[in-house]
Amino acid sequence: MLERRNFLGLNRCWKQLNRFGFVEYETKKDILLFFVSMVLLDKKIEGFLQNFTILKNKDKFNWSELSSLSPSNMNLVFYKSRYNGQSLAAYVSAQIQERCSVQLWSFKEFPTMESKQLQKFIQRVKEIDITSLSSFSLILRFLQEKKSNSQSGQCFTPFHIADFIAELAGSLDAKSVLDPSCGLGDLLVSIKKDDHSFKVTEGWELDPFLAECARFNLWLRDQKQYKILNQNALEKRSSDQKFDLILANPPFGNGKRIFLGKGESDKTKTSRLELAFLDRIMGLVSDSGFAFVILPLGFLHSLSKSHQYIRQRLVEEFEIEGIIEFPKGVFLPSTGIRTTLIVFSRSKPEVPQETIWYYKVRSDGYSKDNIRRTIPENDLPDLKRAWVRRKEKPEEGLTQSFESLRVDEVRNNNYILFPEIVLKQKINEKSTQQKSIEELLGELKSIENKRRKNLKSLEKLMNEE
Repeated sequence: MLERRNFLGLNRCWKQLNRFGFVEYETKKDILLFFVSMVLLDKKIEGFLQNFTILKNKDKFNWSELSSLSPSNMNLVFYKSRYNGQSLAAYVSAQIQERCSVQLWSFKEFPTMESKQLQKFIQRVKEIDITSLSSFSLILRFLQEKKSNSQSGQCFTPFHIADFIAELAGSLDAKSVLDPSCGLGDLLVSIKKDDHSFKVTEGWELDPFLAECARFNLWLRDQKQYKILNQNALEKRSSDQKFDLILANPPFGNGKRIFLGKGESDKTKTSRLELAFLDRIMGLVSDSGFAFVILPLGFLHSLSKSHQYIRQRLVEEFEIEGIIEFPKGVFLPSTGIRTTLIVFSRSKPEVPQETIWYYKVRSDGYSKDNIRRTIPENDLPDLKRAWVRRKEKPEEGLTQSFESLRVDEVRNNNYILFPEIVLKQKINEKSTQQKSIEELLGELKSIENKRRKNLKSLEKLMNEE
């Protein structure tokens, strides 16, 4: 997630461009990405600008020297063809294209800025900490927050949640992995950190710009054998291609049917993006495969026909390995919606599943506000331990953050997978079974009449004595 200091630094750069007269989002985005890419390239390919000629008597040059250039040399670097007939913008673009076939900005020549403006802006960029491998994703998240009129429903997976999911999936013997809505590719990056020997690493992304960013992101991490395709995961029906491991944080909300395409199952008719994606994912899991899918919490208990149908398929056609409920605020500052992680596998055990493991996370180690500061309370370490032992009989006397949903009760209750709803329904059922006030009053009167009758009998016996 965005560190506060980096967010403020990026925001200062953004406001600086406003003061220089750049008001369009796309132009400011391109300028910021250009400089950030220069820094990252210089770190990945040491001195990648070292052959870039500024003056005839100087042939070495790197990012750290940019801010110290004189105004005349600044113009030479940015607006004159000084390297094989190329300007700096064209040279950097060519370097990225050559190494990872990615185009991150639209301009061929750098937008016109005064030398002093260039110096000020470069100094602003140098104040940002672009030292870690996650810097590129951090900056893209900042840009996504700045973008207005976003109707995609996509919220990028927080880094610590992506790493957490990768740890849960780390013990699986998978040869192929897919993210059908990969965004910046952070879930694929996390799962590859442990150097898994995947023969196939594939990501699908509808947004062409995000697809380019995902390719660059994976290339920066030295990831090999990856394929990022710019395609709509919902338009292509299932084929012979299946995946052993699917990681997904699909977009959610109402979508246009022209965007959704057809569902994997002909019975799936919905305008809810998350349902269409989940339906698609179920058709892509191999016979021994697993899927880890982040969904809005409402999926677990919504009573729409499409929700009930998809949940029914999960229960009847798959093994639900576990359901993890995240607290409200995990995806801030993008959205405050409550989310859940559903893990399911294609393989069905010989003994039918009787219970579904459910864990409620109360804190993920960060404050539940837009700043997301680190806090001591963090359930994720305990969750990791509980996940490994989820199929064992729980030890008695321990405070548990998880519970079991009985599959037979789920079937009889519209396939609701949310314990709070189940508990409320049980309480309501119990309360409706209670006797009315009139019935209770009649019973009390009967008890009172018996008490008086017994009292008179005792008095009579005493008088006889």
